[in-house]
Amino acid sequence: MENGLLSIPKEKKMKPAFVLALAVHLALVAFLWVGVSWQADTGDMVEAEVWDIKVREAAPLAAGERSELAAAEPVPEQAAVNEPAPPPPAQRHQAEPEPVRDTPPDIALEQERKKAQRQAEQKKLAEQKQAEQLRQQEEQARRKKEADDAKKKQKADAAAAKRARALLDQEARRIAGGGSGGGKGKGSGGGGTATHGPTGSGGTGTSPYSTGPGKADGGYIQKVAAKIKSNTSFNVPASLEGNPPVIYDVELLPDGTLRNIRKRKSSGIAGFDEAVLRAIEKSAPYPKDRSGRVPSGFTLTHKPKG
Repeated sequence: MENGLLSIPKEKKMKPAFVLALAVHLALVAFLWVGVSWQADTGDMVEAEVWDIKVREAAPLAAGERSELAAAEPVPEQAAVNEPAPPPPAQRHQAEPEPVRDTPPDIALEQERKKAQRQAEQKKLAEQKQAEQLRQQEEQARRKKEADDAKKKQKADAAAAKRARALLDQEARRIAGGGSGGGKGKGSGGGGTATHGPTGSGGTGTSPYSTGPGKADGGYIQKVAAKIKSNTSFNVPASLEGNPPVIYDVELLPDGTLRNIRKRKSSGIAGFDEAVLRAIEKSAPYPKDRSGRVPSGFTLTHKPKG
């Protein structure tokens, strides 16, 4: 028994195990080779350069010195296939845009004020121009109206003169056909003397008042003399001696308007004579007498002290 326990067991054969281990290692090597070859085939290569947004200028190089980038990069003999072209110099050295400067508030307010002032001046000039045009139009309209009024007045005066001449011719023809006799008489109001036909109660005719082309009777003269006296404006001086009269011969048209005024005698006081003349003109037109017609004229005697 002791020989059986101490006996060395026989070693098993190692050849099959070695072959199996070798096959497994070969399979692993083949697997790694295929995996590495598959990962190495990545297709086209793409290179990208990252540029900083801000453009910076490099400091100038000394004579004969190369930049670190130029020294680090090897000079390629031939351009690599599918290598992207470098950016153009214009993009590399593109200038940084200037920042927008805000206008100071004071300058902006001043510009706005000047702009508003210019607009106000332009508006004022436009208004002045429009006002000047309106004024010119009004002036032209006024001148045209004055010219039209003058033409109308001229035509009216011509028509009135024509009617007056016709009335005078008609009256003259009527008197020439059957007028009354002549004579002399005195009017109590004006102190004048009639030269054509009887005048009032002083005449030689049988009628109580004069008719025809003769001058007015005494009653008519008193009536118009009172009207002229009320229109006379004259301050009699206290140093005036006496009461010198002024005498006017007044000729009338058939419608009562003045035909002519002639001074027969002056009072010697120019201011009084002028005042009486203005009163005679102011009192026109004169009324009709009791015959229903306007006398051809009358003689007025007027004294400063009444």
